[in-house]
Amino acid sequence: MPFRDPAGQYAFDLPLGWAYEPERSHLVTVCFTFWSAPAAELYVRVTPTAAPPAAEPSEWYEALEEQAPAPLTPARCGDAPAALVEIEQNEPPRRLLFVRGPRIDVRAELIGASGEQADPLPAICRSLDVPPNRLLPAFAEQEDVMRDLQAAA
Repeated sequence: MPFRDPAGQYAFDLPLGWAYEPERSHLVTVCFTFWSAPAAELYVRVTPTAAPPAAEPSEWYEALEEQAPAPLTPARCGDAPAALVEIEQNEPPRRLLFVRGPRIDVRAELIGASGEQADPLPAICRSLDVPPNRLLPAFAEQEDVMRDLQAAA
């Protein structure tokens, strides 16, 4: 199921069964629930990038580790560096996917999902498109990018 957020900041595909929750979503975060298990929630949000655009992926991982609530597992989403975090000791369990962008990062957080729901994180990783990361000028400052995105909504 293709999804493009209302502000045009990102687009991705989700497995069938995940329903958009517009009343629980806002400018930088969108929420989905699974149709047959409303306790399973998915939040996708844009965040300022964890490292400067010119930083190496290793620097991004280091900066992200300082913010992450548990150890990171490095990954890739297409050409972009990514990281997975699993927090099973919490109730409900949580899984996070961070995808690096030169201007904005994307964070997907899956809460309370069991094996009954189609896992949305691999689908997001395969299909994620972040136009601001491709189309905004490379010389823009991070604060300018976030301010412009908020003004556009």
